[in-house]
Amino acid sequence: MAHLGISRDDGRLAFRGDVFSANAHVGTKNADGSRGFNVGAAAAIVSGEATVPLGESVTLTVGAAASVGASLSIGVRDADQDGKAEVCGRVEYLWGIAGLCIEKPF
Repeated sequence: MAHLGISRDDGRLAFRGDVFSANAHVGTKNADGSRGFNVGAAAAIVSGEATVPLGESVTLTVGAAASVGASLSIGVRDADQDGKAEVCGRVEYLWGIAGLCIEKPF
């Protein structure tokens, strides 16, 4: 079992991977750094994902996995610490991983 990753301090650019991992979770601290709600369970032979910034106020996460299970999270964060919260959502299901954080315009 291995978990590898590298990211900027603000989490807006990150690369992560897992080999032979399993998890079950319910909580308030989400994988994208937001606080809110998450729930899921999965077992993976291998998985990898990348989070990239799309402009100043949006980040996109995409990835793939050889796994069974699913997870879902929603939350709020302020990664760039400008006082404007980002709303985040993330889903993992079987072979796909997708997430999006968008800064609120107000």
